[in-house]
Amino acid sequence: MSTSQTCINLSASLEEIRPFKKDFEVAFDKALSGELRDVQEAQHCKEILDTKMMQIRREISAWEKTFVQTQKETFL
Repeated sequence: MSTSQTCINLSASLEEIRPFKKDFEVAFDKALSGELRDVQEAQHCKEILDTKMMQIRREISAWEKTFVQTQKETFL
């Protein structure tokens, strides 16, 4: 996959995460009240957000490895 296509895909992935981030922020603010249900909801939203972010980190890592390998081959 080309670098530009990878960037487009990663940008799209980040845009898909924005609603999850917003959900977490709202749940976190509610959880500050100390209500157990609100705290659990915030924890659930955080788990979802963390999972989505980990997926993006993996995509970036895979791209970096490919990019570095390509650069090494170019210089050798």
